Amino acid sequence: MFIVLSQIAVLNPKLKYDDMIAMANIFNKKLIPQLRGNELSILVTGILKMRKEQNLYMNYNKERRFIFNPKYNIPHKDKMKIVNHCIGESRKQATQQKIYNEIEDRKFEDFGPITQSKIADLTGLASSTVKKHWSIFKGLSDEINNNFKNKKSLDYSRLSHFI
Repeated sequence: MFIVLSQIAVLNPKLKYDDMIAMANIFNKKLIPQLRGNELSILVTGILKMRKEQNLYMNYNKERRFIFNPKYNIPHKDKMKIVNHCIGESRKQATQQKIYNEIEDRKFEDFGPITQSKIADLTGLASSTVKKHWSIFKGLSDEINNNFKNKKSLDYSRLSHFI
């Protein structure tokens, strides 16, 4: 009951003792065993004293990435399938974006042609991770490497969905 009443006190800085006691009595009716009147009074007095001394802090709810409607009785395994798929897709896109950014931002004069091992070293990704995603960037890297050899202009519009 302390946590609930202290949060109410923090959210309502002008709430007076009588109002807090009234709320405490409402909550107390739901408790088993119930607190006695003097215990409620001591609790509310302590909370108001802490509020006056500014020793009460908000306890925020934990932020959640996914919320499922409680109306629908979805089994835990199915929820985890959905959540893990979404998180996996998000991580995959972040990895591909990291590889693309490194390819796009490279200075060939300093590093030479694009290779999987160089991209892995520069991004900090494992070489196996870069190899797994390399098929997406193979055409672009070949084009950039060929253009670097021929000193032609580069066309990044082919992979505009990564920008």
